[in-house]
Amino acid sequence: MGFMVESLDEFSAEFIEHAASTKYPALDIGCAFGIATIPALLKGSTIIANDLYEGHLNVLKENVPEKFRKGLTLLAGNFLTLFHGVDWENHFNSILVSRVLHFFKGCDIKKSFSLFFKILKNGGKIFVVNETPYLKNIEKFHPVYEERLKENNPWPGEIEDFKSFDSRKGTNLPDFMHLLDIPILERVAKETGFIIERSSYIKRDNFPKDIMFDGKESVGIILQKPFDS
Repeated sequence: MGFMVESLDEFSAEFIEHAASTKYPALDIGCAFGIATIPALLKGSTIIANDLYEGHLNVLKENVPEKFRKGLTLLAGNFLTLFHGVDWENHFNSILVSRVLHFFKGCDIKKSFSLFFKILKNGGKIFVVNETPYLKNIEKFHPVYEERLKENNPWPGEIEDFKSFDSRKGTNLPDFMHLLDIPILERVAKETGFIIERSSYIKRDNFPKDIMFDGKESVGIILQKPFDS
């Protein structure tokens, strides 16, 4: 559910360059039709493309030129269950998780970061992109979010009934959404043991006009697993 973007944000673009800079495999979680996977393959990367929906992966494969398909592995399913086990430990040097975590409750976000830490090689990097609470279509949620922050709620962006804040676009989204801000992502990253390389908001000029608000529609963060882990 939801909608896909048709152009790369700066964090996804950095993932592509990082994935292409080493001989080690990369992982694109929630890859959809491969907006980041395909250019990374064209630069010589080896990538596992993961998505919940196998139909997305089939489209992705068809769009990859034949000579680059040898570097592509398709894996459908929930990454939290797919990548457990010793075979995946210290396996990837680059991971992209773009516009996925806003479907997860806080407890599963913590599990996700622990899994990312485990499957990354020492010195490897993860690139996370997520929607924030600062969207125009849910202006009614803004004061709720601010009040939760004052109350030190650890997950102030959790919304159990998204349609109650946006009755129109909410019909194309799950009831539950989790909008994340920089301080929340940085806190979970530090608790997991990651080094924060960079984080910033992403102005979404390609979003529909009724979603764009103040240039903080999305957030991106780059994390590194310490070399001495």
